[in-house]
Amino acid sequence: RDHFHTFIGRNPRIKPHLQVALQSRNYARSANFKWLREEEVVYLVTLRHRIFLLQMLAIPSAAMLVVLLAAVSMLWFQLPPIWLSAPLVVGLGLLVWLRWNWIDFHNDWYVVTNQRVVDIDKIVLIYDSRAEAPIQSVTNTAIKTTEWGRQLSYGDVIVNTFSGPITFHDVPNPQATADMVLEQVNRSRGQQRGMDRVALKNSVRQAMGLPVSA
Repeated sequence: RDHFHTFIGRNPRIKPHLQVALQSRNYARSANFKWLREEEVVYLVTLRHRIFLLQMLAIPSAAMLVVLLAAVSMLWFQLPPIWLSAPLVVGLGLLVWLRWNWIDFHNDWYVVTNQRVVDIDKIVLIYDSRAEAPIQSVTNTAIKTTEWGRQLSYGDVIVNTFSGPITFHDVPNPQATADMVLEQVNRSRGQQRGMDRVALKNSVRQAMGLPVSA
């Protein structure tokens, strides 16, 4: 482990790629992507940067604190118990809002497999959308960020394809994410070229009356 940390210290550019790879592995294990096909392997999975989760949780959390203080004040001043029903009802509503935001954040996935690039946008019981493009249709990637994004290491990764762009919004380590997308694209194209060569070779052998390779 010491050698590993020393290596990372000497090669800091590798660290974001490792973070994206490890995070992808953890997400792929916990997520249940029922739309995956047979022999389809998840290569990269990411969500928006966690700063946006904190942003979504900030308002209901602050409101819950206010409600809690109000309830404590009512107890302190020994107000009638019926009065406590108001902060209780509001508090339960805020808990639902908090949970809703947590689920909503974790329902928007950006996925790259050995077959396609996928953007999943889902709101529970309201909206469910999945935009996708074949991995071999990817032409290039671009990164768009802001000054805050550069400071906190997040930004948009725009995956350009023949059918139009698919944008990974506000993802952490955008440069490493874009690099890994292109890595999978190049790997997929290399595999396809190998399959094409085998198919061509088999066609020639078949025309010559020779056994074809499996």
